[in-house]
Amino acid sequence: AAGKGVRILTYHASKGLEFACVIMPDLNEGSVPHRKAVSEKELEEERRMFYVGMTRAREKLYLYYRTGTKEEPETRSRFLQVLS
Repeated sequence: AAGKGVRILTYHASKGLEFACVIMPDLNEGSVPHRKAVSEKELEEERRMFYVGMTRAREKLYLYYRTGTKEEPETRSRFLQVLS
């Protein structure tokens, strides 16, 4: 049936759409915000697009990040840290 299945979208492509369930993986520093976003303006745009992604969820929102290993730990996104 139409509308069934999984869609993989960028934040930009998701603007104006809504989904019952949204899964946002890889929410680690360097990915969200992207490592190339260094100016305040760039970081604000990254934050805005993160918000766009979250607000596409009507019922369920899953936010995932990697913890890494003991030898190579990873840091969750600063945008997630604000939410907890």
